[in-house]
Amino acid sequence: MRPNAFGYCCYYARARYGRLMLEHRRANGREVLPASWLTTATAANPADRHYRIGYVSDGEYGFFNGGAFGQIVYVFTKYRVVIVKTTLYSDLGEAETLTVMRAVAAKVAATR
Repeated sequence: MRPNAFGYCCYYARARYGRLMLEHRRANGREVLPASWLTTATAANPADRHYRIGYVSDGEYGFFNGGAFGQIVYVFTKYRVVIVKTTLYSDLGEAETLTVMRAVAAKVAATR
């Protein structure tokens, strides 16, 4: 395997997953996951109004789920854009990540 082949597969898989979520569980017009799965995965958690079971709400922008070490699949329902981040946490922290992702998604949406 080439050194960058693994990275590409992971970006591609995560982006497809994000698009599946953006398209309400559909791929090429075909339902891939049952409605109950998405309803459960994005249902509010009574213990924390921002956290979903597997997802974190970003209010009007959409939702995201995070993986180990700062990996994120962000589904911007507001802009119909999916962004995948696979970089590790840095010493600089993650405080600006969502702000930057929102700005990028808005710019991408504006180019359509």
